[in-house]
Amino acid sequence: MLSNQKRFQNRFAPAWLLPGCLLLVVWTLAIRQLSLEWTFNPQYQYGWIVPLLTLLLWVRAWPGRPPPGDRLASHALPCIIILVACLALPLRIIQEANPDWRLLNYYYTAQAIVITALLLDCSGGKVWLRHFIFPLLFPLVAVPWPSGLEHVMIQGLQRVIASIGVEGASWMGWSAYQSGNLIVLSQGIVGINEACSGIRSLQSCFMIALFLGAYFQLANFKRVILVALALGLAFIFNAIRAFFLIAMMELHGAAGLSKYHDPAGFGIAFASLLSLWIIASFMVRPESGAAPPPALTTGAFRFPKPAFIALMAAWLAAEILNQGWYLWHEKDSRPGPAWSLQWPLPRLDFKTAEIDDTVRTTLRYDQGLHGKWKDQYRWEIYFFKWNPSRVASGLAGLHTPDVCLQAAGFDLKEDLGIKNMEMDGLTLPVNQYVFQDPFTGQFFYVFQIVTDDRVWQDAESSRTASYQPGRLQAAWTGRRNPGQRSLLVVNWGAASLPQAELSLQSLLRDSLVVSSGTVSSP
Repeated sequence: MLSNQKRFQNRFAPAWLLPGCLLLVVWTLAIRQLSLEWTFNPQYQYGWIVPLLTLLLWVRAWPGRPPPGDRLASHALPCIIILVACLALPLRIIQEANPDWRLLNYYYTAQAIVITALLLDCSGGKVWLRHFIFPLLFPLVAVPWPSGLEHVMIQGLQRVIASIGVEGASWMGWSAYQSGNLIVLSQGIVGINEACSGIRSLQSCFMIALFLGAYFQLANFKRVILVALALGLAFIFNAIRAFFLIAMMELHGAAGLSKYHDPAGFGIAFASLLSLWIIASFMVRPESGAAPPPALTTGAFRFPKPAFIALMAAWLAAEILNQGWYLWHEKDSRPGPAWSLQWPLPRLDFKTAEIDDTVRTTLRYDQGLHGKWKDQYRWEIYFFKWNPSRVASGLAGLHTPDVCLQAAGFDLKEDLGIKNMEMDGLTLPVNQYVFQDPFTGQFFYVFQIVTDDRVWQDAESSRTASYQPGRLQAAWTGRRNPGQRSLLVVNWGAASLPQAELSLQSLLRDSLVVSSGTVSSP
């Protein structure tokens, strides 16, 4: 009777079913959280290939697994399961309001790695943990860096590449000078932005080097050499690309730069991958006769069913209660005073301008407007609108003036924070910046307004959610995916910030359209 029952269980409920379901859920949660950065941040778009490469590493390492041994975390397992189950609901609520918060990237990735490690420990003990440690930790290469470190790395690498490009142009006898991350030539300007240099190239080469070292099962010292060569190749190929684009601009003008910009990027990506593959192939040691792997028995898959049930129940309950939490708070919210701009703006010499393809691809707005004009000063204006969605709040704050204008070579002189401006009964939070062109000494006064499309009665300010304390407040007050709109105004020529601010107020009085409901397209 027992034998028949066991055969029935093995046939309809194989031993790997529960662990497999658990792995599927926990890694789905991690990838869902990381997918926002992978989709909208060009620096980390290579992350989409990391799950496939991780799976290949597991397939590569599986045949050589050692026989199961003693477990490591048998006594700690209940505590870990309880901790993960208790964190499921509060973190899901925080995630709903802050899908772009990088701190959550670290948690959900760490959660997936820890649960996978527990499954390994239950199945094969410490020896399996040691054997599979590399494919277990490999997904960390796709987790975004802390914003502060990322910004320093991007700016530093871009400026170094731009400096090398200027030196190369001087050797060729071309007139060139550097302005921040820009290379100014007689024929135009070449920008060394994140698509040319920075974390994407550096980290993608780092990721490929780690993968090849593990896939070819190289010795540790060879893997270190391969990683060092990958970082060197990333730097060299980016310098070559920068010089190539300088040459295209100098010889063929802006049309030549536009024509060869993207092919040059794909070219150095392919050259980097091919070079690393060739180097790793030469490092491979000749295969020797290896002992056959141990036969896997169904008993090797051991994971306590109560732990599985507790985790799955916690995640399911967290999803249900999360929706209830936000629906309960949203009943007290209302559409905010929607605002837009009269377009074209009522200004002489106003001209509508095209929005750069890079900006359009990065911000993925639902409505976007760009214009320029000149009166006693010079002006440039951008208006963006995002409909309610999971990514709206992240995209609205993705590119701020303190990052973008510094990358364009301007010096940030002052970040004056948010100043509320009353206009037609509407309170607009205006973030004010002062920049200076280091070469001309010209001051640029920049104003950015970002507002949510819904108002919560117990929320202080729609923009506090841009900072960490405000992120927790947004979750506590039940604010999620409200839809947003952003206005960016740049002035140069005004004698002072107060003068520029008065002109901005005049512009808004003449062009701002406020309604109590959803705004139509400007």
